Amino acid sequence: MPIKTQNYIHDYFNKNKGNYDRSEKFNYELKKGQQWFSITNYCVKYILSNKNLIREMFKYSACPDEHFIQTLIYNSKFKNNISYDTCLREIDWNRGCPYVFKLEDYDFLMKSENLFARKFDSNQDRNIINKIYQAISTDII
Repeated sequence: MPIKTQNYIHDYFNKNKGNYDRSEKFNYELKKGQQWFSITNYCVKYILSNKNLIREMFKYSACPDEHFIQTLIYNSKFKNNISYDTCLREIDWNRGCPYVFKLEDYDFLMKSENLFARKFDSNQDRNIINKIYQAISTDII
């Protein structure tokens, strides 16, 4: 919980920018984004190959899971492949935080253009989970 005003805090960091903006030290443009996203295997390998850089750049961060991958990818050869439209997940924030899908949502989910959905809870409705697994298990990869 802050104990100073937002203006005071912003002024403080603006005056002391060199001490706190670690992205300048690494010549990276700092980015942020969702924790839920989809990446390719090549992108995963790139991220893992830069784990020491990530540790050094974000070791003093309060919420690196919303910054470190986004920053690394934005400042890489993968930048042009970033999609800002969707995380490829069907998430309903209007009916919950997020809403827990139930069996009556099955048709809606199957017609969705997204590849994944969040959130399910087997304690609330195992039938939706079983029905989706049954529908997708017939697809041979």
